[in-house]
Amino acid sequence: MDARLRYYNFMGAVIYEADYAFLLFQKYNRIRRAIEMLIAVCSCSALALWFINNDHLVWYASIIALAQVITTAVPHLDYSKREDAFKLASHEIQPLKRKMEKVWFDIERHKLSDDEIEAMIHEFTLEDAVVFDKVMGLAQPDHNAISHKARKRRDEYMKNTFG
Repeated sequence: MDARLRYYNFMGAVIYEADYAFLLFQKYNRIRRAIEMLIAVCSCSALALWFINNDHLVWYASIIALAQVITTAVPHLDYSKREDAFKLASHEIQPLKRKMEKVWFDIERHKLSDDEIEAMIHEFTLEDAVVFDKVMGLAQPDHNAISHKARKRRDEYMKNTFG
């Protein structure tokens, strides 16, 4: 296979990984925000009802206490750890993506030989392996919709940016 084509395909894979990590981060971020909003609504409602109606004080106090327990437990839940990891992976892969795009423009202008392109592929593969292991190690196999969306975003990006 031509070195230019291998590089282009590898760059597409890195762009896919960046989008996939970012989309998974967004998914877990939405879950966290939904839980936080639910806790806020429940706590505020319980406080308002407690203020309006002094009956059933134990129920209102229990709702508020449960909200505090959930608030304390949220950072230790699995999805919260995944959110942090995908955010970190998404930020780590962006510099590699940018470097690869910069090199691609040199490849397009025929400034690099096939041996230099192969050396760049090897160098970028080593950098990508660390981030790829983080992203795919945390990803669940049931994220087909997110994977499809990441592929679609990659294809659009590659078409619009590189032709």
